Amino acid sequence: MLEKRYDWIVNRIRPGTVVDFGSVQGEMHEYIKKNAKGVKIIDVDIANATVNHDLNKFPYPIESNFADTIVAGELLEHLQNPLGFLLECNRILKKGGKLLLTTPNAVGTYYLFPNWFTYGICTTHFYTWDMNLLLNLFKCTPLRVNQIMTMNNRHDGLLGLFLRIFKMYNPTIIVEALKV
Repeated sequence: MLEKRYDWIVNRIRPGTVVDFGSVQGEMHEYIKKNAKGVKIIDVDIANATVNHDLNKFPYPIESNFADTIVAGELLEHLQNPLGFLLECNRILKKGGKLLLTTPNAVGTYYLFPNWFTYGICTTHFYTWDMNLLLNLFKCTPLRVNQIMTMNNRHDGLLGLFLRIFKMYNPTIIVEALKV
């Protein structure tokens, strides 16, 4: 079911240069490389990436106005300074460029019922986000949120049906923001 989230991202990537932040696990990065057309993708993470850099240290070693799209999948919650990250994304994006971001939903099933799921609560999360908190964070940046919503990319069956009805409890928040 993760392909649903990956497809959402791939379908919104602008042709040109894509910077994939926090790509060390590589599954989404590989999916983007395989399915996004007309892009050059650069992965940035603390190790084993095209650009090795600690994303908690600013500025990032990437030129200003460099990227057409930035992808940050399940990253924001791991960063010590999420506002600094968004400001760096704004610096790196070309005018009209897109930031595509996913993060666990603080009011989603992942946090509300951690013992129900084998993946449990991640101990490396500095922050938890709901849609209102994310919108308030973005208000502190020049980036404009074009779309924000929750997505069920993990559950089917009865829980999946529940999440189709009560979307606010979906486990993932996805954001498309633009540099204006």
